[in-house]
Amino acid sequence: MRIATTERDGRYVLEPKAALVGQSAEALTEMVGQALEQEKFALTIDMHAVSSVDSLGLEALLATARRCAALGGTCRIVKASPKIRDVFRITRLEKDLEIV
Repeated sequence: MRIATTERDGRYVLEPKAALVGQSAEALTEMVGQALEQEKFALTIDMHAVSSVDSLGLEALLATARRCAALGGTCRIVKASPKIRDVFRITRLEKDLEIV
């Protein structure tokens, strides 16, 4: 899976370019780990190109938010489609994730 990275407004932005499932969720987790090792504690995950998310993808997003918080950072989820937002709402993860 391709995940684009940029820095915008003092935040490190990760942009998954496909469904956030299986191996792509693992790839996101790995890239988040690399960002945190570089002390980039203000993360944004831009979900505009994510068409679907499975349990592994949800787990990766939740783990990312928790890892950032444990290090005094933040993780924002932005530009999620209505379908993805419904998944967050149904799984009640909207309470645990900062969704903008």
